[in-house]
Amino acid sequence: MSREDRQDLLLTVGVPLSPYILDKGYDIYQLNRYVDWMNAIGYELRGKWLNQTDVHSPIVPRSIDPPELKKINVRDGIRDLYERGSIRKGNQNQDQL
Repeated sequence: MSREDRQDLLLTVGVPLSPYILDKGYDIYQLNRYVDWMNAIGYELRGKWLNQTDVHSPIVPRSIDPPELKKINVRDGIRDLYERGSIRKGNQNQDQL
């Protein structure tokens, strides 16, 4: 495939919102240098490993969340991706976080 043929292609990646998984192997700032689009994976933020019944992907923190889970939600996960460098400077949507 020639370089001209690749101009219409996008390189995308799915990245987790869990800070625990991100810390184990995702350099978001470096990934952002090479990909055209990042898809945030917002499911399975919580699961059986917590030894309790819960929703698997809360959108925002809840008053009943213990301190260790206060930032394990979709909203804070997106904010964390931003802080790790997922949005390029000048992106029109960065102020909406």
